[in-house]
Amino acid sequence: MRNPKWLMPLILTTLLAAVLLPIISASYANIKKGEDEFAAQNYRGASDSFERAASFLPWRDDLWEQAGIASGLSGNPSNAITFLNRAPKLSEQGWLVLGTSYFNTGDISSALEAYQQGSQIYDSASLYAGLAYIYRQQKNWAAESDALKNQTRLGTE
Repeated sequence: MRNPKWLMPLILTTLLAAVLLPIISASYANIKKGEDEFAAQNYRGASDSFERAASFLPWRDDLWEQAGIASGLSGNPSNAITFLNRAPKLSEQGWLVLGTSYFNTGDISSALEAYQQGSQIYDSASLYAGLAYIYRQQKNWAAESDALKNQTRLGTE
């Protein structure tokens, strides 16, 4: 009976492919479904699809941000915060949704921090508007004035 050295690695590779390929394929199908649902403004479904995909595709860390943005837009700020904090970097919209989500949960200091961090990366009228709103509530008139000047400079939103 012959026992080639390559037979065992071939069997292991085949078994590994049989397990991983359906998972990866389903995850990419979830990304497509999430994009379609987001475009149709079904943000809750989009969030679920992006979350499922992100759980199985660790190299696609942008999916956590997409899940977070969709959760924020669906009115689920707690999930939005969880997902956005898992993203290694955020876009302008990601920072805006993170700040708004913290604000909506009553965590004003974290909302302020999110808007501040986002505005250090992105020169955004929306982020400055969020800062101005919080500074106004805190009666920090000088900081509000600066935020409003930056918002006006970039165009009001």
